[in-house]
Amino acid sequence: MRARSISMSIPLLVLLAPGALSAMTPATGSASAGKLVLLRGVESRVEVDAQGHVVGVRSDETLPPALASVLEQNVRKLEFAPPQKDGRAVPGVTFVRHDVCAAPVDGAYRLAVKYRGNGPSYNIERVAPAYPRDALRRGESSAWDVAFSVAPDGTASIDTLTRTDAPKRHQDPGFADAIKGWVSALRFQPEQLDGRPVGTRISTTVEFTVESKPMAAPDSKTESTC
Repeated sequence: MRARSISMSIPLLVLLAPGALSAMTPATGSASAGKLVLLRGVESRVEVDAQGHVVGVRSDETLPPALASVLEQNVRKLEFAPPQKDGRAVPGVTFVRHDVCAAPVDGAYRLAVKYRGNGPSYNIERVAPAYPRDALRRGESSAWDVAFSVAPDGTASIDTLTRTDAPKRHQDPGFADAIKGWVSALRFQPEQLDGRPVGTRISTTVEFTVESKPMAAPDSKTESTC
């Protein structure tokens, strides 16, 4: 079947009612250290029936049971538009991503969960494009709009690549080469429709930035607030 066109914020299995931060939910564990814990892009495999209802959730097995339980409860509240294949509603599989914040309150942790999106399983944030050496030496930054296709076998290829910041006099072509190499190295676990993997088109942004100052340490006054 033809790949469907999506962006990072508009998933293949279109979400009807994306959730904001959920109500805080108590979790087990010690919060004696008083440190806020923030996990970004925590992923769950989600099975959706032909009516768009969540019928199965599988989270990362390395997550603490209390956290996995809270995530599953939030995912099961989601409603999807019925997945379509060849003009008919079919069951599907997608991968839902959340940000999870655990804040210490009265000796325990309370959790907040925020929906980020869904699509094929990927690890873009932890695998960044290499910064071109010449551009890094000059302190040159750059920003790009990137569109790429994910094939049913999980490989990725560039569709379009557009520089969005004002190019400087000494524009480094290494930026485009770095993005192309990054995309070609990505591997995804594709979504499924009616039991078969399907392709997806993804749009995102890539920014190369040189930090001129060291990042400040977190403000201790905000460490216990999600």
